[in-house]
Amino acid sequence: MGANIVINQINDVILHETLYDMTHKAINWFENQMIKLEASDFDFEVWETSTCLMFDTLFGKENPFTQRLLNLDNTFNSWSLRDAVGNQSYEERNRKMAAEILQSAIDRLRIDENSSIDMKSNSIVDELLAIVYDELTGNQVRTLKGLLLADHSSDEKKRQLADIFREDGISERILVRLMLVPSVITTIDEKR
Repeated sequence: MGANIVINQINDVILHETLYDMTHKAINWFENQMIKLEASDFDFEVWETSTCLMFDTLFGKENPFTQRLLNLDNTFNSWSLRDAVGNQSYEERNRKMAAEILQSAIDRLRIDENSSIDMKSNSIVDELLAIVYDELTGNQVRTLKGLLLADHSSDEKKRQLADIFREDGISERILVRLMLVPSVITTIDEKR
C-alpha cells in the first residue's frame, strides 16, 4: 500500500510539472497570437483557424472561446451592413474582440494553474504529515495534535515538539524519509 502512495505522488508531481509547462507554453502562444492581431499583413481567417485549433486542444471541442471567435465572422456577414458601417471599423472591432477572447483564455489558464498549485501544495503537506504520522505512535500523534492546537507560545511549542521528536530517534527517521520524497529529490536536483 505504501508503494502505491509513493507511485501516485510521483505521478502527481510529474503531471503537475507537465501541466505547469503546458500552461505556460499555451499562455505564451496566446500572447503571441495577440501580437499577431496588430500586424499590418494580418489575415483573420488564418489566425482564427490556428487559434480555434489551440482552443479546442486546450479546452475541448465546443468550448466557449472557439464559439465566440467563430461568431465574430458571423456578426457582420452581410456585405451591405459592412459597407454601411465601414470596413475599417469592422476589422478593428473584430481584432479588439479577438484580443478580449484571447485574454479570457489566458485568464482561465492562470486560474486553472493556481488551482493546480493549491492542490499540489495540499498533496505535499498530506505526504509530509503521512511520513510524520507513520513514525509516531498513536499516543505521540495525539500529543502532537494537542500541542499544535494549544494556545502556547511558539517557543513552548518548539520545546515540546523537540521532546517528542527526540524519543527513539524519530527525528532522524523522519528526516531520512523526507529527504527521499521524489519531489524533494527533484527540487534538490534542480537547485544544483
